Amino acid sequence: MINKQYYFLSVFILALTFIFNLAIGQKIVEVRDEAFHKPVFQNKYIRLLNVVIPPGDTSLYHRHYLPSAFVFLEKTDIGMQDLGAKPGQLITTIGQTWFNGYEKGAQIHRAWTNDRKVNLHAIDIEFLDFNSTDQDLILNHPSIELVSDSAPVRIYRLRIIKGENLKLQLNNNPVVIIPYTGDVKMGRSRLNRSSYLWWDKSSLEISGSKTEEVLCYLYEIRT
Repeated sequence: MINKQYYFLSVFILALTFIFNLAIGQKIVEVRDEAFHKPVFQNKYIRLLNVVIPPGDTSLYHRHYLPSAFVFLEKTDIGMQDLGAKPGQLITTIGQTWFNGYEKGAQIHRAWTNDRKVNLHAIDIEFLDFNSTDQDLILNHPSIELVSDSAPVRIYRLRIIKGENLKLQLNNNPVVIIPYTGDVKMGRSRLNRSSYLWWDKSSLEISGSKTEEVLCYLYEIRT
């Protein structure tokens, strides 16, 4: 009779061998080192990657393991493939966002766009330091909708009706602001669609377009 411990060890070694053989010839990098995932901002709390993959290009296999929030900034037909798996497809919409804590382990995959004219464009916010016991209340304002609530980050959708000037009281946590349907103004500064801003003040004054509604995300880092 085969020893059970020996049997499971053998299966484990075979699985590792299979993955290693798959990886031969496939360069695997950390997501921050992948050429199409460009780090554009970093501090103690976050690393922000601007992801742009043109039609006809494919990223290297890269590893995600840090808790991260993602937002897509173009409507795109995307192909994705986990290492050792069959390719999959994802049709993204402008402003599609989610959080992934990678509680079950890292993800190694590659990505490309099936569209001939549209880039795969996304922002990936990696959370480097946060307080999982943060007790600040959820932001409460008629223009704010809570999208996701997790230990590192709360994601809010901010709706600015045309011509509106909003004054918001924030928690003592910093936020990342990303407008995804239009431009916004903050004082004398303009934040373009699909750009980002780190904001660590306790209040925020923001205005949108005079002709149309603008949607933004506020990513509140829980510190």
